[in-house]
Parts: sequence; structure tokens; C-alpha cells
Amino acid sequence: MNQETAETCTKRLFAENREGALATLDENGNPLTTLVTYAASKQGEPLLLLSQLARHTQNLKADPRASLLIIDALDNSSNADMQARARASLNGTLAPLTETASIADARARFLARHPAAKTYVDFADFKFFVMTVADIHLVQGFGRIKNLPGSALGT
Repeated sequence: MNQETAETCTKRLFAENREGALATLDENGNPLTTLVTYAASKQGEPLLLLSQLARHTQNLKADPRASLLIIDALDNSSNADMQARARASLNGTLAPLTETASIADARARFLARHPAAKTYVDFADFKFFVMTVADIHLVQGFGRIKNLPGSALGT
């Protein structure tokens, strides 16, 4: 069994993945979970490129609280145990980037991680958002559960 520390596991999951499940709250307080792609900011925070037309973006305008779930790669062996996979829920708030320099940096970082996004990154309805991670709920497998501060994700 892999015995990496909780902090190392969290950073590895964030670095190795390029997508996650984003949970937001709608106007009635009901959860909505959608698939999103992300990159890392210079400070190690999640950067998301979101369409203003998407329901999750509309939800974030009303309530910026969100959770981004990232999951370890699937072991394709026939006896793989799905519940043994490491996963981290990054919980916090998402805010649109507004400063020109921050947007340019986010664009470069996002395209380096997601080259196919060049076909839509400059569409007027797409904006970059940064997640301020307040806390992290990490599951490294059975009985290996830990809550970490958001700062554990930092570089």
C-alpha cells in the first residue's frame, strides 16, 4: 500500500489530473455537479475556464462556494477496488479574474495544460476563475481520511 503523506497525495492528485467534478449550489440551494477542466495558478490554486452560459457559472454568480473533486487514476486490473482510489475534495470559493496580467497568466497556464482550449479560450463568454481553497477533504483509501487546510495545496 502506498504510504505517501496526506499533503504529498493532495499535491500529486492536483498535479496529475486535468479535470474534476465541480459542485455548485443553485438558486434553491440544490447541488449541481459538472465536469470541468483546470490548471494551476502561480500560487498553486485551481484555475478554471468557464462559460458564462453554463449553469455552474450562473450558480457561482449567486453563491461562489464550490467543491472540486479530483480522483486518482483508475487501476485497470480486473480486481481493482474503486473505493481504494485516492480522492480529494477542494472546498472553497471561486471568483472571476479581473486584472489583465492575471488573465494573461491564467490563459498561458491553462493553454499549456489544455492545448485544445485554444479553439474557445478567447470566446467572449468564457472567463477565467480562480479557486480560493479553504479546506481539503482527502481520502487515500479505506480508513485513510484526513481534513487539511487549503494551504496544503500550495506550491
